[in-house]
Amino acid sequence: MNNILFQIALCKFKVNILTGEAECLAPNTWIDKNSGYTYLNFYVDHKEYSVALHELIAFKVWGNAIEGKLIKHKDGDKDKNEYTNLELV
Repeated sequence: MNNILFQIALCKFKVNILTGEAECLAPNTWIDKNSGYTYLNFYVDHKEYSVALHELIAFKVWGNAIEGKLIKHKDGDKDKNEYTNLELV
């Protein structure tokens, strides 16, 4: 099984770490027109937060090792968020 479930505050996400496909079980996703990255929105105590999908996958795969590192897409395609296409630099 390649799907992982994790929860940020009250919003639960299901992400396939092989394909990078994410399903927000309380969906609210969008693509930033400037950066091209896919973001997930969630709420904590009635305050809205956003997190980039590739950062969420990287955190799940590498944990706190991502602190202070840049997470890059190896092939430059920001739509390909599978963990095998991500690297820490």
